[in-house]
Amino acid sequence: METRMFMELFKRSFLGLVLILSVQLNAQERARETVSTPTPSDTVWSPCISPFIELGGKGWLSLNVDFRIKKTLAISAGIAGIEEGIAPNVMGYYFGGKRHRLEMGGGLSVNFEDGAIFNMFVHGVIGYRYQKKKGLLFRAGFTPMFTIPFTEEGNYAVIPWAGISLGYSF
Repeated sequence: METRMFMELFKRSFLGLVLILSVQLNAQERARETVSTPTPSDTVWSPCISPFIELGGKGWLSLNVDFRIKKTLAISAGIAGIEEGIAPNVMGYYFGGKRHRLEMGGGLSVNFEDGAIFNMFVHGVIGYRYQKKKGLLFRAGFTPMFTIPFTEEGNYAVIPWAGISLGYSF
């Protein structure tokens, strides 16, 4: 009963987080006195959202939503199905370039079993990221994990890991 109630609370919290982070605020631009063709400096960057599926990485298989907040910062939230249960995860990324980027960042996952925390993973990522503003999202990289147990049966572990992701930005 507690597990079902906890999972329902988690689902609602995750949905609320996704809805809050997906809201976009746009500022008004100042009217120009003369009409001219836009230059690259006139282009205003706006946030984008990218759902993606990841193999490896933060779990064996995970579904994620990436919120690109700035040109150089994105936050990813997702859920992974792993052997001990499900593991919600959050990652922060920093990257450079327009479409081809070096991606570096880190985050946390918590693993639940029978309504209690089983263990926690601290993730890192360094890899390649290709992302169009509207279109294909592809990621591949080295994603090591450090496991912190919360039970007597658990063990501390460092897991060298790799991941590949495919998604769509809009």
